[in-house]
Amino acid sequence: MKRCMYLIASMAMTWMNIDAALPPVLPNELSTVIGSFKPIISSMADTALPATLGSCVAGNPPAPCQEIGNLFAVKTSYYNITARWVSGLNTIKVNQLNLTAGENGSMHLDASVSFDQLPVSLHVDGCLPEIGCKTFIDNSNTCCGGPITVALGLDLQCNETYPYLQNIVVSSAAILPSLNIMMTLFGRHFKIFDATRIAQNGIVTGVTQVLQDPSTTNPINQQIKNLYGNQIFCTKESQNAWIEQQKQVKVNTGAKPNSAQLWTLTTSTLLLVLVAMIMSCAHEHVDHDHSHDHDHDHEIEDAEGDSLYKYIDTSKVRCLNALDETQKTHPFKSAANKCDRTKYLDSNEDDPEMILYIPFTEAVSIKSICISGGAEGLHPTSVKLFTNREDIDFTNASELPAVQKLDLVEDFDAHIDYPLQLRKFQGISNLSLFFENSVDGDQTRIYYIGLKGESKKWRHGVVECVYESRPQLSDHKVPDATGSLAFQK
Repeated sequence: MKRCMYLIASMAMTWMNIDAALPPVLPNELSTVIGSFKPIISSMADTALPATLGSCVAGNPPAPCQEIGNLFAVKTSYYNITARWVSGLNTIKVNQLNLTAGENGSMHLDASVSFDQLPVSLHVDGCLPEIGCKTFIDNSNTCCGGPITVALGLDLQCNETYPYLQNIVVSSAAILPSLNIMMTLFGRHFKIFDATRIAQNGIVTGVTQVLQDPSTTNPINQQIKNLYGNQIFCTKESQNAWIEQQKQVKVNTGAKPNSAQLWTLTTSTLLLVLVAMIMSCAHEHVDHDHSHDHDHDHEIEDAEGDSLYKYIDTSKVRCLNALDETQKTHPFKSAANKCDRTKYLDSNEDDPEMILYIPFTEAVSIKSICISGGAEGLHPTSVKLFTNREDIDFTNASELPAVQKLDLVEDFDAHIDYPLQLRKFQGISNLSLFFENSVDGDQTRIYYIGLKGESKKWRHGVVECVYESRPQLSDHKVPDATGSLAFQK
């Protein structure tokens, strides 16, 4: 077996060396290898990113500091709040990277990063009419604790001359958990302001400004140059044109085929040989004596997780407070159709609350969730997740602790995957989502719900066949005297 695997490795290296001779289509190449850049990006954060972002002239910010002015300044009836800077940016840990190649060399990158701490320098005055203002907070340890996760969406453009990655813009940002500014008064803790949405907007503006500086992105571009050399392509059409040009040079000069032509002639043959050898080794491994004790896994785990769309039992999906009961399955679409805006799920008018019960055909583990909502104030602002419960209604959803709660940012293009606490989302047979409010507070609209994870291959159909619940009054979605709502089957 070892000898066989050695031969495969040798053949693979030969194939890779020939493959490397043909300059790559960079967006396509990066989409397959982007995961390997996670440790590179994390290790370069110490020097490529500033320690601090914001106003560098107040509150003694840790150096180096990128000057963009105050993060935000808000005046309310009773408080004046100024966030001067945020620190700890260069302690970033990259959790997830997913790159999608678009047209004409465009790319979109979804990234999930985390920080142990993100200290924010705050100045907060408490004000009373006719009395004046008094400073209550002037430090960098009130907000914000950790760990903190930020989901980023970035748009970038390929360029066929160095630097290869250009025009990097942050298109979306979501911070988890919420950045609540708290104040202690008379021994009690008060939330005086939720800075999450403003901070997200600040990230979009501030990080984009940082990424426009060539010195920030130069380490990544240099790494790409080290890997692929001085010649890359941004589109398959450009690569094909170059290959044809090389062929024409051969015809005109009678020169021997260069490495690119050699690649086109031999890669198919080598690939077939490599596949045949792998199959042969697999057969050899199956046939050898398995009486010895071993606990290795023959399946390779997909670290990023796959879509769970095919495991959703849409025939048993239920929804509380849907404007139209027939819309209850509309948010569940394949990844290819996630931007389809013709199908959606609405809550009743003047009532943004909605509960969605999602059963699976077999047990799954869930790694992330994507929620794309409506514009014009219809996007949900948060979601509470409950697992393996069939009794969630509007009464207990408000009272029970959720397995996890997510504060949502407006995501109209289904770009943001919110990472879940994987240890809490193992062996899931059903998932309930409780949407409490929308941006404008009148109605909620959901276009897409995407779940990523893995199937556990545990079917629970037998249990479903023998179990029949007794009809309950709470199962009927009708308003009572108090206006509360429950399921109607």
